[in-house]
Amino acid sequence: MTDASKKFLRILLIDDDPENGDVLELAQEDWSVLTLLSPDPIFEGEVDVNDFDLVAVDLVIHPNEQTRNSFVNVSPEVGYQTLRWLIQHYPEKPVVVMSALLEDFSAEAEFKSMFPGITYFKKPFDAFDASFRLAVENITKEGKLRRE
Repeated sequence: MTDASKKFLRILLIDDDPENGDVLELAQEDWSVLTLLSPDPIFEGEVDVNDFDLVAVDLVIHPNEQTRNSFVNVSPEVGYQTLRWLIQHYPEKPVVVMSALLEDFSAEAEFKSMFPGITYFKKPFDAFDASFRLAVENITKEGKLRRE
């Protein structure tokens, strides 16, 4: 593994499945990914969002291990709460959503109306795909330009 200081892109991933962060980092060797299983560390100031170039959020974040393996009461509320908080506290920070929740066109259209400007990647996605990498890098570059 390469030295974290030599990484091209630092991503904060908020996803209750830690394997997703591992896959991103494996697929894109020059990306450094920190995976949080819940948004609580950013809400409580334990993790500084400014230390990252991009924040990626899963919409369905289960509160504990027991509910993580269940499809009962699948709700995007924690993901939506996280997005609202990020927009309020870090309006210039590039944010993307990676989720399998929005399966049909109407759900995706509703999401885009609630969170305009946030790019949505439908899971499962191919983290090894060059077009995925290019999209993430372009989103990050646009965010850096807005901050300058």
